[in-house]
Amino acid sequence: MELPLWIDFFDELQNVRGRSQNTVMAYRRDLELYIEYRKNKYEDAPRIR
Repeated sequence: MELPLWIDFFDELQNVRGRSQNTVMAYRRDLELYIEYRKNKYEDAPRIR
């Protein structure tokens, strides 16, 4: 997983704020997809000349 800075945040969501495991996993999945989108953002865009 490419989210080392988010581990404490996800732990707090689940343990302190009472979020379910399903919710935390959905947040992780969405964040991973967003990171991947940001990496590939300009690769698929057509070039304007």
